[in-house]
Amino acid sequence: MIKLNISPEQLERAKEMYQFNALKNSVTEGKSNIYGAIGEVMVYDYFKDTYWKDKFDVKLENTFNYDLIINGYTIEIKTKKTSNIAISEEYNVNIFATSKHQMCDYYFFTIVTDDFKLCYLLGYLKKIDFYKIATFANKGDSDGPYFKFTADCYNVKIKDLIKFQ
Repeated sequence: MIKLNISPEQLERAKEMYQFNALKNSVTEGKSNIYGAIGEVMVYDYFKDTYWKDKFDVKLENTFNYDLIINGYTIEIKTKKTSNIAISEEYNVNIFATSKHQMCDYYFFTIVTDDFKLCYLLGYLKKIDFYKIATFANKGDSDGPYFKFTADCYNVKIKDLIKFQ
């Protein structure tokens, strides 16, 4: 997993991305839009600005079905927020059941700290591979000893993702 510092400029760009209240089927009713937006900005910048920048054609798209296009592949970025900076490989990444219809080639997963200081690029999977290994959980089921799932969702452990280099 890759840990990145979030700059004030990146946070400002994320705030400008979503000038509306909530996406359809938003589990948090729009309260987490900014975390999703910062995840998108961080992945975009990572592929635009890293030492491999000449190997990637990256476009920020923000469509209903995907967020980025990288070398012709459509990418949906899924971001969680956390107050914990000790991220375990045993944690789940999720796709809510209401998002299963999204037409994308890959899912990329990130975690953003609730103070907007850090973003973790956790890894990725092809959409088809995600659903092959995912387990399903119903809203209210336990997600470890301290959390309950807030909606029906498909889950994969961070340790089972392909890691970013």
